[in-house]
Amino acid sequence: LALGSAFGVDKAGVVDLTSSPPSAYSPLSNGGEFTPGVAVTPDSRYALVTGQSGTGSLTVIDLKASPAPAVVSTLSMSSVGLSSTQPCEIAISADGSAAYVSLLGYHSVGDDAVAEFDLTSLPTITLARVLQVADQPIGVAVSDNGKFLATANQAGTATHNVSIVNLDTSTLTNIDLGHAAWDVAFTPDGTRAYVTEPSADAVAVIDLTTPTPSLLTTIAFASGSAPRGIAATPDG
Repeated sequence: LALGSAFGVDKAGVVDLTSSPPSAYSPLSNGGEFTPGVAVTPDSRYALVTGQSGTGSLTVIDLKASPAPAVVSTLSMSSVGLSSTQPCEIAISADGSAAYVSLLGYHSVGDDAVAEFDLTSLPTITLARVLQVADQPIGVAVSDNGKFLATANQAGTATHNVSIVNLDTSTLTNIDLGHAAWDVAFTPDGTRAYVTEPSADAVAVIDLTTPTPSLLTTIAFASGSAPRGIAATPDG
């Protein structure tokens, strides 16, 4: 199966890749105005989709439902005390036990946050904790070893463009890149994080092997390339 979120409508699309040609199931509504984030659990059983309407939502889709994938639960952000937030991107831990959702508008001014949700009782999801990060987090990732959470932050032009949270200690480190960040990905061994900087035509490399995460280097791209999405290969 392939999944897609739709900007501007409250639909998530599911496509059957085993048919020839590939065919789409009926779009699934998540109750939001648009769906900026989608992620699939490691066992491929469920998909999580964010929705931005009112206080926002997090919807669970059962990908194995018969005769077609179906929405099985929707959690309102306001029902867990996260009113006036806009859930954006989603990252699911490698063991499938937790989902991390970047939140815009957690505070009316200043820093925002990432919500950690417990997935051990899917399709029921519960809020585990809220992790403070810098302003306007969009891209979010969690390392395969479960130690680090990272967000790419779009606010400002110079400061706190990347937030790294040590999930064992809840310690927050904000890193200045000089440009707004868009997306983030970890290497499989969890020693590096790569962050796209569209306005700088660059990707920043964050070193996670030191006591305090820090900027290691910046990889320049061709002028005007404006890299946004990023992913790491399984072998690193």
